[in-house]
Amino acid sequence: MLDAIVRRARWLLPLLVFALLLPLASPWLHGRGGHVVWLLDLAVHWQWLHAIMLVPVVVACALRDRRWLVLGLLSLLPWITAAPRLIDAVPGSANARFTLISANVHWSTRDPRALAAWLTAAPADVVVILEVSPAYAQALSQWSDYPYRVIEAAADPFGIALLSRHPLQQAQVLHDPRGLASIDVAVDTPQGCVAVRAVHPMPPISPPEKVLRDQLLAAAVSELSVAARPALIVGDFNATPWSSALTPFAAQGWRRATALVPTWPTWGRGWLGIPIDQVLASAAWRRIDSRRGPDLGSDHFPVRVTLARAPSARCGTT
Repeated sequence: MLDAIVRRARWLLPLLVFALLLPLASPWLHGRGGHVVWLLDLAVHWQWLHAIMLVPVVVACALRDRRWLVLGLLSLLPWITAAPRLIDAVPGSANARFTLISANVHWSTRDPRALAAWLTAAPADVVVILEVSPAYAQALSQWSDYPYRVIEAAADPFGIALLSRHPLQQAQVLHDPRGLASIDVAVDTPQGCVAVRAVHPMPPISPPEKVLRDQLLAAAVSELSVAARPALIVGDFNATPWSSALTPFAAQGWRRATALVPTWPTWGRGWLGIPIDQVLASAAWRRIDSRRGPDLGSDHFPVRVTLARAPSARCGTT
């Protein structure tokens, strides 16, 4: 019996080690198509599951030889191989603060009261809402706390909305080759202009969708990197911090503002899920706080980040 357990564990071990090392290949996988690349990118998302499975497998191997226990250290790899996190702000610094929320509310939801109650307790400067149905959009029109808004509702899971406490300038709705909407705005806060791009690419359900997702995020980073203002990309990326969709952007000065806590799916309190609801921040930002929000009745948990930056020029000024 013991020998059978050890044999099975030693068969699983190289597969799990390979899966945990996959994020190191993500820069090579970025933007590439083909079924092999697509399958590898799908596997790379589940780093927490790979790490959890590795522990009992290593223990089983160590029943015959304790030297196998050293491989248990590989369960720490998800913290190392994820896209780099934003540097923390210096405590007590006089930088301008900006709070951003992203909430995928599920397209079947018609009533925003759960989100409204959370925002009352934890308000933000800007709220990005994904999977906004026409009925949900109609209810949002009654909100007075966020008077500046861009809403592109849809009868499918790709409606999107951006709500702000501050005036919006240069607001536009962009569409990818499949017709999915993103929102691009300049938020005119009292401490300066902030560029925000809200996105919700197609899930990578096939190689072409994987390539389109990578291209959409790459275009957002490229376009916002040109602007001489602090910038943020926010939404349901349908990609984790280990994915080929995110890892190349560190070289351009972009960092992950959100934590590695799973946000989808919500069943089991999300512990077997993956972190696909994210915020990317340009080099101007520092992190004050990032956390997962409460269960709002969707299949996603929302995320909330508070960031800091040096005060800058208002929108429309030079």
